[in-house]
Amino acid sequence: MQNVALGFLWQDGDTGIMERARKWSDTIARVYIVDLRESGEDVDSLDDPRLHYAPFRDKTSLGQGLNRALRLAYEEGMAWLWILDGRTDITQDELLLWTRKAEPRIGLYLGTVGSRRLNPLSRPSCALLVSVAVARSLGGWNPVLPARQVFADFEERLKARGGTLEKGLKVRQIPSEAEGRGLWAFARRHFFGAGTKSR
Repeated sequence: MQNVALGFLWQDGDTGIMERARKWSDTIARVYIVDLRESGEDVDSLDDPRLHYAPFRDKTSLGQGLNRALRLAYEEGMAWLWILDGRTDITQDELLLWTRKAEPRIGLYLGTVGSRRLNPLSRPSCALLVSVAVARSLGGWNPVLPARQVFADFEERLKARGGTLEKGLKVRQIPSEAEGRGLWAFARRHFFGAGTKSR
């Protein structure tokens, strides 16, 4: 769809990034792959002009990565920007539904996934659709806040300005190898004997 871009955050441990980016580019006019990994090879070239690779290493914060996608969308004249991270998946039908539904009076459509319990060993996942004009009017995302506070801070500033958000995006979280273990693996290594299984 025209005037809509998707910012795809590529972080350490993510897999299948290019395959999903190409899949979404069948629906969304432009996909920005914002590479936030601390290690791993850069992508030398992309054979699809709908994809834009933006390596952004050097201990980049989540807020900086989000603002990179926002700046690219603004410079290319996009009206709306999807933000997805590497552990969040969404169908093309859902992308189409919400992109067509988007209207200026609602600046942010939200679909946060993952456990509602705070797990210090996992990172936050995200799926949102934001008006580029609204995001820029708020100054983008705070680049100095910890990752878990970045989205909440943005929502609070949006509401303080009288903005409106709507929830309901249907997304799926893709677990990483480390995520299945989480706190249980830490506890088993340090407090339980060998052979103990989780329930």
